[in-house]
Amino acid sequence: MARFILGALILLALPGAALAADPNCEGPNMLILMDKSGSMGDPISGWSGDSKFLIAKNATQSILNTYGGKIRFGLAMFPWTGSCSIGSVRVPVGDNTASQIMTVFNSSQAQANGSTPMADSLNQLAGEATIHDPARRDFILFITDGMDTCTNDANNDPPNAVANVVSSGVDGVFVVGFGGGVDANVLSNMANNGGYPRAGNPSYYQADNAADLSNALNAIINIATAEICDGKDNDCDGDIDEGIAPQACSGLCGAKGNKLCKSGAWTSCM
Repeated sequence: MARFILGALILLALPGAALAADPNCEGPNMLILMDKSGSMGDPISGWSGDSKFLIAKNATQSILNTYGGKIRFGLAMFPWTGSCSIGSVRVPVGDNTASQIMTVFNSSQAQANGSTPMADSLNQLAGEATIHDPARRDFILFITDGMDTCTNDANNDPPNAVANVVSSGVDGVFVVGFGGGVDANVLSNMANNGGYPRAGNPSYYQADNAADLSNALNAIINIATAEICDGKDNDCDGDIDEGIAPQACSGLCGAKGNKLCKSGAWTSCM
């Protein structure tokens, strides 16, 4: 019995052991949709330094290392085989996918080349089963350094594609613009249609260096793992529905009150 108790205590002390055993731990799904067009092979500024693609790869490795126990990640890249080929899901969203994702990043095919089929790559994700999971929140993390160069309407098709993905059942699309070659209006419209715009102007997350990109990704992860009132441990910290602020409401005859999160649901106006 003593050995059993000691073993149990050791197991609980291991990082993530208690979370992995918690049936209420329901971290979100997040598919990273990464631009690997030719311009991603250029330095972020000037004529020297690390390429944008290398910086993005390193930033991805960092969030996988930090949040792999809280989020189920997957990876898609565009273009994949041809200049305007639709993006391909290389690693479906799932548990413990970090090593698979980095294997793709380090493969010979994951080199910056080709054009930028943003809208088509987003539209095809409307049918991606691993980000249409009714038991979890499903997100796309979209990272690009340019504009859609494979469509006849580069201003409207990408925002419409985001709206299409959200209407298919994906909970939200986070949009990150990397470097100075993006169209701020288009990316802002995409972010607004994605349902999770950045507070302030622009509505998307603009990153102009490695530190900016890291900060943007961390801010996005914090939003995606925030607790919601659903009776589940959304941030996988061992607590359920903690720290959720009351919702202001109006009751009978316009009386002001609050809705409270109790037992995974909002109460009536109190």
